[in-house]
Amino acid sequence: MNAHLAVLMLEAMVVYLLVLWAHSLRGRAGLGPFYALLGGITAVMSWVTDAGVAVRAGGITFMVGSTVFYTAILLGVFVVYVFDGPPATRVAILTVAGVSAMVPVIAAALHVQMRLLGAAPLGYVPLPSLRINAASVAATAADLVFLAVAWEFLGCRGPGMKTWLRAFLSLLGVMGLDVLLFATGAFAGTPGYVGIMGGTLVSRFFIALFAFPFLYAYLEWQSRGNGFALEPRPILAILKQVARARAAPPDPAQQEVTARLRMEETSIESEERYRAFMDATDDLVFIKDDGFRYLFANEAYARFAGRPAASLRGCEDGDLMPPEAAARCRETDRQALARNQVVISFEAIGDQYYETRKFPVSLKGGQRGIGGIIRDITERRKAEEHLRLQAQLLDSVREAVVASDLDGRITYWGKGAEELYGYKAAEVLGRPYRTFAGSIEPVEEEAFRRAILDKGSWRGEHLQRRRDGAVFWTSTSISAVRNAEGVPCGFIGIDRDITEARTAEQALRTSEAQFSNALQIARAGHWEYDVARDTFIFNDNFYRIFRTTAAEAGGYTMRSADYARRFCHPDDAALVGREIQAAIQTAEPNASRQIEHRMLYADGQVGYIAVRFFVVKDDLGRTIRTYGVNQDITERKQAETRLREQMEELQRWHKITLGRELRILELKQEVNTLRAEAGKPAKYDSAETE
Repeated sequence: MNAHLAVLMLEAMVVYLLVLWAHSLRGRAGLGPFYALLGGITAVMSWVTDAGVAVRAGGITFMVGSTVFYTAILLGVFVVYVFDGPPATRVAILTVAGVSAMVPVIAAALHVQMRLLGAAPLGYVPLPSLRINAASVAATAADLVFLAVAWEFLGCRGPGMKTWLRAFLSLLGVMGLDVLLFATGAFAGTPGYVGIMGGTLVSRFFIALFAFPFLYAYLEWQSRGNGFALEPRPILAILKQVARARAAPPDPAQQEVTARLRMEETSIESEERYRAFMDATDDLVFIKDDGFRYLFANEAYARFAGRPAASLRGCEDGDLMPPEAAARCRETDRQALARNQVVISFEAIGDQYYETRKFPVSLKGGQRGIGGIIRDITERRKAEEHLRLQAQLLDSVREAVVASDLDGRITYWGKGAEELYGYKAAEVLGRPYRTFAGSIEPVEEEAFRRAILDKGSWRGEHLQRRRDGAVFWTSTSISAVRNAEGVPCGFIGIDRDITEARTAEQALRTSEAQFSNALQIARAGHWEYDVARDTFIFNDNFYRIFRTTAAEAGGYTMRSADYARRFCHPDDAALVGREIQAAIQTAEPNASRQIEHRMLYADGQVGYIAVRFFVVKDDLGRTIRTYGVNQDITERKQAETRLREQMEELQRWHKITLGRELRILELKQEVNTLRAEAGKPAKYDSAETE
């Protein structure tokens, strides 16, 4: 028994899932495969019913054809009615009924054919029972119609059941109805009628419990997961759709009546579709008559008003909103009717913003009313404000901000770009970027774009040309722009005019080079002293004076004690310290000093430097920095020493020579004196003795 039940349950699961899967493919393959599957299952059901295939379990006989396959057909018709409406259900019902009637006819024809040919009877093709098959076809058609009626009745405003309970009771009800119709039609008056009736009712109850989870899961999946609405329909809509299959009588009057009925049905269906469409939108939709009373409001408007949609019919704006708001609505209603055109207005309610479009509509009887659509534009308004703020921020940037698509067509041209390049935004938007901006040097555009996309950005400097032909330098930064999916969609660049800065930088480099050359020629080097950190800051020219380099000395900074130890002569270090300390402590705001002292070269030799420096003080009069220039005066000092020595030697020789000349004069004078005493004339004249 357990094995039989397991096989039966597995068979049911496979067939149920197959039917529901075929219906779920309607969006891609249509309902054709689904109808074909229903017809095939109906044929199998008719065959196994006639064959009497049955399973006994727990003392109850389960007829396979009237349980598994019949329930699969029922599930198929159920979901096609719920999601695809009465027209599709009509086709499904006619398919099932037609195949149910055709299979026994074919089976009977085969048996007659075998008898006429004198062949053996077909054992695997059961001989149909006219009573059983007629009861089966009639019961199946009635069951399927009843299924739609029960589903709609249980979903109307009276019962208003939950979807799961509504689906289960519809399924259970049609199962019970089938037992009553089929068992009565097929077995009434037979000895086993009561037993078959009782056993079938029990079996159908359990099969309904087993099939319901599949049905409800599929309803939830399609309505919530895939967005198919469970549409409300008139209770007798399925009967009206089935009636369409009947042939129209040839009577012209009857044809006219039938045509009118069809038009009414079409109108009903159109209104249903219209309401379903309107209820599916989040916009607030309404229609008013010429007295500005509501004729229609969708579910979104009903939620906004806080009242059921049906209760809004006949209401005026004054019944739904404050007097001020109602007066504004009445005024725009009148404007739309008077102008016979769309009137757009905006309304702020709390933190929400709404856009209302009102327009005249034609009503029945030639009257005119007002149609309206109210849309919540809060998020759009915020997005617009955000974009407007971004645009203002970009326009306030002095640099040129330019955006383009992947093909280089300009999509944004900021105020800075207008001023920098000389072109207005209206002149360049949608046109190639290279026509108005970009390096004047040849560039492989495709390779350049690919490089930006690969790296994400590019920075550099290049030469550009303005509208008036003037050439200027820019510092440019270009970045790739990606959409929400991360796919590149364009580029954005920022150009900054650096012509003056580049010119000043070049002039500074030239000046620094000239200054450095001058210092090098003068054998001088400048330095700074940070008082707070007790640190000297040197340069290459400074170290060149001491016949060393920054690398050999350990860098461009040095503590004062290390400087005195390495480069000051020990006998002059105290002098240097006193002079620097005096400059730091002086109260003069622009104090400067000059000293000369001996220095030590890196190789240990002694030289001389002249130091000229001045101090910088803060607002409190404290010395914060000292700037100075050292000049190597060793050669000058050596030259002065040699000159002094030469002068001393010259003076010594001058003194010696002068003494000798004076002695000669004295001797000449003595000679003249002795000759005068001897009465002789002077030997030397006065010029030689003076």
